[in-house]
Amino acid sequence: DTTVPTVSSIAVTGVTSGSYGTAATYVVIVTASETLENEPDLTLEGGTVGDGVGSVSDTVWTYTFTPTSADQAVTINVEAGDITDAAGNDNTATPTQFAFTHDATVPTMTITSSTVDSGDTTNDATIALAFTSSESTSNLIEGDITLSGGTLSNFAGSGAAYTATFTPSAEAATSILIAADKFTDAAGNQNSASNTFAWTYDSTALSITIASSTSGVT
Repeated sequence: DTTVPTVSSIAVTGVTSGSYGTAATYVVIVTASETLENEPDLTLEGGTVGDGVGSVSDTVWTYTFTPTSADQAVTINVEAGDITDAAGNDNTATPTQFAFTHDATVPTMTITSSTVDSGDTTNDATIALAFTSSESTSNLIEGDITLSGGTLSNFAGSGAAYTATFTPSAEAATSILIAADKFTDAAGNQNSASNTFAWTYDSTALSITIASSTSGVT
């Protein structure tokens, strides 16, 4: 037997090479062209694996991969010389690589205003709002915003930055927020709930009444 073994494929369950993954751990599947003497040696970036487990006459080997951090670029390689068949032939092919981005961090959202501070009471007819996400998102829409005491207009933005104008519907306390699970980041992680921006609209002018307690004076 002088035929060198080759790696037919490297796969990661639930992930496509070049895309995103969000799992705490992943199953890596290495498929060889023939029965191997020992488990393939994997060259890793971004995580660790346990011992490989062989199956199907030791042509298919599985590993559990654990990322090193919540946000991590991952590569899994089988390089030349990393697999050996029963006859002692080593693979000589160029590296076979599987790469993806591990992203387990949920996006957050912060609501602010350049017109007023949260908690203020003012007589502004409208206030400008800014919505800032911790990560870029492509599916935040105006309908994701929960309003109390007013309406939104001029909603615009993209990526991680959005703006809108809030108009109160009456003199009263108002609030603006985005609940959890309304939008996602590129990896599909759903957002956590934003802060609640609170503002009270009061347009009633102050009036003063002058009176006297002296008898006969009006």
